[in-house]
Formats: sequence, C-alpha cells, structure tokens
Amino acid sequence: MQDLKSRDSRLLPLTIELLSSWSSWIVGAERVELRAHLIRALGTAQEGVDSCRIDCAALAAQLDPDNLKWADELMQIYTRGALSGGGAAEAVGAADLALVAAAPPAPRLLQLLLTRLQQPADMDEESEGLTVVAIGRLCVRSSAAAAAAAPLLARCLAAPRPLAPRVNALLALTDICARYVHTAPIESFT
Repeated sequence: MQDLKSRDSRLLPLTIELLSSWSSWIVGAERVELRAHLIRALGTAQEGVDSCRIDCAALAAQLDPDNLKWADELMQIYTRGALSGGGAAEAVGAADLALVAAAPPAPRLLQLLLTRLQQPADMDEESEGLTVVAIGRLCVRSSAAAAAAAPLLARCLAAPRPLAPRVNALLALTDICARYVHTAPIESFT
C-alpha cells in the first residue's frame, strides 16, 4: 500500500505558481515569513526544491525585490561547490540563482562548464545533460556567455551524443535566439 504520508513532488511547483499569483495580496509578517521560508528551502536544498528552484528564487525575489543579497550569497555557495569538484547539480544551482541574483555569476563557472562539455566522455548522460542546462541558464543571464557557448551547444546537436544533452542544447539555443534576437545577429552564435 502506498505511504499516504509521502508528498507528491508535483505539488510544490504548483504551490509556488499559486503563491506567485497571489503574492501581491500577501502583506506584512506573512510576506516576510514566506520569503524567509523560501530562502531557507533554497539554502538547505530541501526535498523537491531542486525541481522548482528558479520559481522559488523568483518568488523570494518578488516578495522583496530590493534585497537580493541572499541570492548572491547562495549563488556563490553553489559556485564554490561546482568549482571545487562538485557535480553538475551544483553548477545548475548556481546558474538557477544567477537568474535572480544582482551580482553576475563567476566567469570561471562558465569556463568550467564549457570545458566539461568539450570532454563528454568523462560524464554520464545525466551529468552531461545537467551541464548543458547550467550553460543554457548562464547564457540567458549574459549575452557574452551566450556568444561563447552557442557554437559548442550547436556542435552538441551534430555530435553523436545521448538524448538528454542534445535536447537540452536545443532548448538552450532556442532560449539564446529568443533572448538575443534583437541585440546580436543570430549568425554570430553559430
């Protein structure tokens, strides 16, 4: 029999979406408490938060847009983890938080990810897929990152690679083209 006390992992993203819609009506102590709870969940990597980290961070930023120091600090923690030999999940965490942080991500993070992607034999399919996800999110944050990464992402599509990195590369390139279509010629990315 299924454990009735276990949580359905699909509920957290839906709850965050609902709270984001209603956040303008959350005031006072409840607003501060919700923001603090979201930041704690992001900082401790509570179960299920990884699947909606961007939404949690965006809601926390929406609740107090003048104070994003927490996002900068969490991004730096994830970045240090990734740069000191952590897995691709650490890099994805840093890239997720870079989307809401006031400070830019460390350039070494992108260089590490691009280097990893050039040596795919050293990674399993999941790690390679997560590496491409992190690169894509850093590209959304910075046009310079997009210009540096787009050719490598395009090569991922042509190379005989597992499905996850190829699909993620296609999504990242789609995001790059949609985000920077009016600021730089598309041809410069290929």
